[in-house]
Formats: sequence, structure tokens, C-alpha cells
Amino acid sequence: MRLRWGRMVWVLAVNGLAIYLAVYGSPEVRRLRSYLVTDQPLGPSWQDFLRGVIPAVGMLAEILGLWVAKYVNIGYFGILTLIWGAFWIYSRHDMEAAFYSAVCFFFALIVTSVNLRLYRRRPAMLPSAS
Repeated sequence: MRLRWGRMVWVLAVNGLAIYLAVYGSPEVRRLRSYLVTDQPLGPSWQDFLRGVIPAVGMLAEILGLWVAKYVNIGYFGILTLIWGAFWIYSRHDMEAAFYSAVCFFFALIVTSVNLRLYRRRPAMLPSAS
């Protein structure tokens, strides 16, 4: 039971950060958006809110204890790891973009690894032979 509460706190914290970054972006992304988009308000658009749906579904599934929470939470960050890894390889000639994508890749890889460890099956405890 203690592991479930610890996993729930982890999922809420990490998915909450993912929602924040998906909707508002990092400071670098906000600064770039302010330079590129001059005819629209600087707030998040509907596409930004759409990117935050999957982590929100993962949080809700974890709170409700649904079996799909495992696949949503591991799969979301697994796919992010693949995307940021591909972008890191693609942007290897631009040092700033490569560094930014490498940081995002390793963050997603660490979160995916911790999620895999938290959601793994544990064997039942064997009774002692005494």
C-alpha cells in the first residue's frame, strides 16, 4: 500500500510538470514564441492544452487505480524519450538545439526508467521456513 501512495505522488509530480511544460513551455520556448508570434496573444493555444491531455489522463487513471494507468504513464514518457532522442540526433550540428534536446531526452529517459521500476510486478512474498 505504501508503494501505491509513493507511486501516486511520483506520477502526480512528474505528470504535473509535464502538463506545465506542455501548456506553457520552458522559458526558452516562451521567449522564442514571443519573438516569432507577434499577431497572437502570448498565452497558450488550444494545441498546447491538447498536448497536456495525455499526462492528465495518466494522473486521473492513477488516482482511480485503473489498470491502464501503467500503460499511459510509461508509454507517454517512452514516446517522449524516442522523440527527443531522434531530435537530438537530427540536431547534432546545432549545439544549442542539441544540448536542449539532450537534456529533455535524459529527463524523459529517467522518468521512463523510474516509471518502469515503480510499475513492475513484484513477486509475492514467500512464507518463512521457520
